[in-house]
Amino acid sequence: MPEPTLTDILTELRAIRTDLDATRQRLEDEVKRWDERFFQLAKENRVTGRTIIVTAGAVVILSPVLQAAAPAIQTLVDRLLDP
Repeated sequence: MPEPTLTDILTELRAIRTDLDATRQRLEDEVKRWDERFFQLAKENRVTGRTIIVTAGAVVILSPVLQAAAPAIQTLVDRLLDP
């Protein structure tokens, strides 16, 4: 096998550099996709958390009202169901 010439080595180095640049670009694109996925997940979690907090607050606030109104609601339903 003959020794490689400087031109052969230069050609190989250019090919390696091209491959490296392409790999670097793919990595940067993948990082951007993962960043976008992370921020979307964080946004969805924030919305879910807010919904849970609002629902829990409504239950805490409205439960005494519903407990107080339950006998009146039961009486109304009984009157509507009795012919």
